[in-house]
Amino acid sequence: MDARTAQGVISAAVLRQLTPAIEQAAASAAGVLGEMAGRNIATGGVTLRQVALAELPLVAGDPERPVVAVHLGVQGATPGHILLALSERMASGLVDMLLGQPEGTTTDLDELGKSALAEAGNVAGSFFLTALAERARVVLAPTPPLVLYDMCGAILDTLAAELALLACDEAIVIETQFTCDGQVVDAAFFMFPAPALLGAVACQEVGHVRSAGH
Repeated sequence: MDARTAQGVISAAVLRQLTPAIEQAAASAAGVLGEMAGRNIATGGVTLRQVALAELPLVAGDPERPVVAVHLGVQGATPGHILLALSERMASGLVDMLLGQPEGTTTDLDELGKSALAEAGNVAGSFFLTALAERARVVLAPTPPLVLYDMCGAILDTLAAELALLACDEAIVIETQFTCDGQVVDAAFFMFPAPALLGAVACQEVGHVRSAGH
């Protein structure tokens, strides 16, 4: 079966296969961030969906809305991109959570705050990337994190040319929450894997189904 065909035929099955691994990755990321912050950070529910790139602006919301994003490039056999996107309020809340400050302390992002967000994006993004790579049986590595603070539409436009080069036409959207001492931070991760990577995951799922049938 062709990788792109496998991807299209069983995308729902691929998401079902990935969901437990992504949930575990989110929990592991929260645990590591909690250790770094010296606090008990956990994750709330995790939802996973596949979105056509043409529909991404509808998912991302108002293109004029200011957002704080952490970008990770993906290096390896199947390159791609990962983006952690936060509203301004949620970004400030996550900084407070990571730095052990009372909620509402951060009002402007300074270098320390940006560093904390970069580390959060790097830790969580790396766990998610590993979960995806293991399912595809490939080796992938993230680039150093880059913090972006701009309008939502401008950030997506910045990625558009790179995604076109990858022939990427779909994104995996992971929505979760980080919680600590009653504080809740909503976070969305946008994973832009090369089609070959999703195809490899799909082919692994096809092989698993066939093996189970014997």
